[in-house]
Amino acid sequence: MKSAVVFALTLLIIGCHAVPQVISQKKYSYTPSPTPYYYSQYTSSPSPYAPAPTPKVEPTTYPTPAPTPGSYCPPVYSCKDAFAKCKFTFDGYSTSVPAFSVDKVIDRSFTPRIVSKTPYGPLVGHVDSTGQACVVSQYYQRRAVPISLFRPAGLSQSFSPSFFKSFGYPYYHQASGIGRETAQGNQAIFLKDVCVIVPLTAYQVLSPKDFRVIDNIHPTSFGSDCVAFIARTA
Repeated sequence: MKSAVVFALTLLIIGCHAVPQVISQKKYSYTPSPTPYYYSQYTSSPSPYAPAPTPKVEPTTYPTPAPTPGSYCPPVYSCKDAFAKCKFTFDGYSTSVPAFSVDKVIDRSFTPRIVSKTPYGPLVGHVDSTGQACVVSQYYQRRAVPISLFRPAGLSQSFSPSFFKSFGYPYYHQASGIGRETAQGNQAIFLKDVCVIVPLTAYQVLSPKDFRVIDNIHPTSFGSDCVAFIARTA
């Protein structure tokens, strides 16, 4: 009996030491998650408050707009406006709109010589060429239109684009004035009280000391290089 008790205690002691060894020898496996951890594409920013990069903006280009019909003439609605726009006038008319009779003189100047409005302006010599005149009439649209498009009711024939143009003016130095071509049909009737604006497209600038040519001006647009007057008829 005593031997049996001793044998049982011995087995109990051996079992207590063997269990930890079995537990410690058990291997555990780790299965990774089938879904990988998601990294945002913005995690490269050093700070969540870092300023966003300035986007590169390409310059916007627009097609050149087509010219508006009738835009050749300056946007004036009276001869007073036209006179104020032009930097040239006629000798003796530096402060007010001049008026000239246009129904008797043909193919030569019916105006005085062309001059600057101010005494410090350029001394105008010979005017080599002029562009198509614009006219303002209270009986037709009441705004400046090219004379070739001036077609009041009853006009039998359209005006030529070169109807009003420059002519040499007799003076002690080179000078020019404004004249007209021969009227066709009943054109002369429709010139009464019309405001005429003539652009200078090529003209000389003279030295005020010896009147030699010091410059040749060729304006590229209908700007302030012009003269304006009121046409009078009998």
